[in-house]
Amino acid sequence: TKSSEWDESFEFCSKRTVCLWRRIISAHSPNNTANHEETNLGVTCDPEGRIVAINMPSNNIQGSMIREIGHLSKLQHLALNHNFLTGEIPEELSELTQLTYLALHYNALQGTLSRSISKLTDLHVLGLGDNRLSGTIPAEWAELSSLITLGLDNNALEGSLNMLEFLLKIKRVYLNSNGFNHNITEASWSLMEELQELD
Repeated sequence: TKSSEWDESFEFCSKRTVCLWRRIISAHSPNNTANHEETNLGVTCDPEGRIVAINMPSNNIQGSMIREIGHLSKLQHLALNHNFLTGEIPEELSELTQLTYLALHYNALQGTLSRSISKLTDLHVLGLGDNRLSGTIPAEWAELSSLITLGLDNNALEGSLNMLEFLLKIKRVYLNSNGFNHNITEASWSLMEELQELD
């Protein structure tokens, strides 16, 4: 999709330096107007000018994800949820080994879940719910040892959930509206001592 068709263009691909392709939103606390939180939408860079975050939810972005995203080796935060992305999740995402937050939920992504996602061992949040994904959860995802939130709900996934018992830090798991075999024993669930929410 051309950035001119997005709800917010962030001056994408303009002559401005890439680190200025953003907009800062300030939210004041209702109880204390002196305190406010800032949210960066668009691109955020580190002091060396390397892209560390892309935050563009609900922005009318259409089309497929580009494979070149794998070149952003310092990327830690990628939020493209609530858009109209289609096609498969590119394998090149697995090259973003510093990624801690990946939100692609509420799109129209297709295909299967890649084994290579297991390389993202720093990942805390993985949101892939409300897409058109199919197949099974790769056993290799048991290596996502830092994962706290996993969202796979409202897809066409099936098969075993055994890999979940290895995610010892997991707090929130969303699996509903799929075709999973709920074959995890009570003893296995008890290993997930941090688990707070299961749907």
